[in-house]
Amino acid sequence: MTKFLFNKSLLSSSISQHAKLFVGAGLVVVLTLPVSQVMAGGFQLSDHSVTGLGRNHAGYGVVGDDASAVQFNPAGLTLLNKKQVQFGAVINMVSADIEDNGTNLPSTFTGNSSEDGTPSAVVVPSFYYVHPVNDKLVLGLGFTAPFGTNTDYSDEFFGRFNGKKTELTALDLNPAFGYKINDTVSIGGGISVQKVDVTLGQAIWAGAGSEGDFEVEGDSVEVGYNLGVTFNLADDSRLGLSYRSGIKHDIEGDADFIISGVVNANVPATAEFESPATAYLGYYKPLSNDYFFTAGVRWTQWSVFEEIRIKFPEGGTAPLPSTDGVTPIQWKDSYTYSVGLDGRINQQWGWRTGVSFTETPVPDSTRSVRTVDSDRTAISFGATYNMSPKLTVDLAYRYISFADGPINRPTLVAGTPVGSTVANIGPDVHTVAIQANYKF
Repeated sequence: MTKFLFNKSLLSSSISQHAKLFVGAGLVVVLTLPVSQVMAGGFQLSDHSVTGLGRNHAGYGVVGDDASAVQFNPAGLTLLNKKQVQFGAVINMVSADIEDNGTNLPSTFTGNSSEDGTPSAVVVPSFYYVHPVNDKLVLGLGFTAPFGTNTDYSDEFFGRFNGKKTELTALDLNPAFGYKINDTVSIGGGISVQKVDVTLGQAIWAGAGSEGDFEVEGDSVEVGYNLGVTFNLADDSRLGLSYRSGIKHDIEGDADFIISGVVNANVPATAEFESPATAYLGYYKPLSNDYFFTAGVRWTQWSVFEEIRIKFPEGGTAPLPSTDGVTPIQWKDSYTYSVGLDGRINQQWGWRTGVSFTETPVPDSTRSVRTVDSDRTAISFGATYNMSPKLTVDLAYRYISFADGPINRPTLVAGTPVGSTVANIGPDVHTVAIQANYKF
């Protein structure tokens, strides 16, 4: 439900303009959320393997030491010759202070000077099941949370007119297969059934010094696919290439206007939203019996975000919106580069480490209090403990350091600026993770 509070003296024509703007802007933000504001570029989560997290995900699904090939490269399933089930949990401890740097609030409104609206901990779960059918065909099933964010700023937040409350959950069910063509080449593929739920709230300027709040909700279920191929090279190294399709979502939102003493109306709204396609290149090379090197490059097609167009029902009369709401996004394609090194201490213990660099897809011109995103560098460490021939436990730690990023976003009413949010961001993240893999 969406609640708007306006000054009773507003004229109906002004109400109509505000309705068009606020519902449109609200759903635009819903559809451009960085669903993991500080864990990955744009709204992309990569933490689907604690083993891989320890090496900063270098080697994308071609190492063959856990079941996450379902997600990263299904052709890598052919490296697994035993039935296995795997559970993982990644906990991101976030610090994301946003500091006021000259915000101009509408009318006489005031705000605080800085605030961190992120939760103290964000948990990213994963589950996989792998079932070899024979020496060539391996089936797999993955359940991951590829997107997810939760921010909740106070009523005094200086940037509340550009974003106040954000909750988004995306769940992905991914059945997949890997097939070994010969000793050199394996292929694989899968289907992703993805469900997205989102809630958004922000403060609104209602004229004559009046301030209100609204909240919108939307959801969608759509289907995509992923493909992969691996090559065993002459020097015992391995190369993998995989592709995960973008998924087009038809987001449906519902906004209830409650304008005290003036009108009570409901406005449905829809929009097309496409999660970006990604391509992965992973490399694995043994250095000796106890050490191996990994590397990876990921491309993400963020340039699909040229604009967001919100569609309203035709023939709307005041205060219902009657025209589309359009917001330019102009994100750019981005890359992540990572390298890792693994070693073995003895039959029970192994270790790994890795570093990565991720380009932000968000231009300075469109960064907002919801897209607390900038270029980042990460370093990680991990360990494996073989408790028995069947049960393995993985642990990992990661630190992400972000470059400073400016925010300068206007607050609009009927397309006219009435103020702006000007701020600086510099978040950082500490990650701890645990995973268990059982073979049977």
